[in-house]
Amino acid sequence: MHVATGHRDAERTERVLHTDRVTVRRGIRCNAVAPRLTLTPGAVDNATLEYIEASLALYPMPRLCTPGDVANAVVFLASDEAAYINAATLIVDGGATVYMASTKSADGGKDRA
Repeated sequence: MHVATGHRDAERTERVLHTDRVTVRRGIRCNAVAPRLTLTPGAVDNATLEYIEASLALYPMPRLCTPGDVANAVVFLASDEAAYINAATLIVDGGATVYMASTKSADGGKDRA
């Protein structure tokens, strides 16, 4: 099963896709990948340069997510190295979720933008 979802829906997706005991006993794992802004051709074509620059200023990494970054997360979850990972959502955002939340707390709950 393949599901595409936005980052904010990841927790809900995790609950919806949570595997039951029968599925797990059959060796079927169910995980989700939740990227944030990803520089797909559609995103690049529809975003202004100002939006991309503002996003770069907010994200802790020196670049934004590429489709290859998301693909690598999917490949990892499908690999033998992730054989014991089940019912999880892998957030692919370069640490933005934690960084932005800690920045918001440090600012007294105000957004940085």
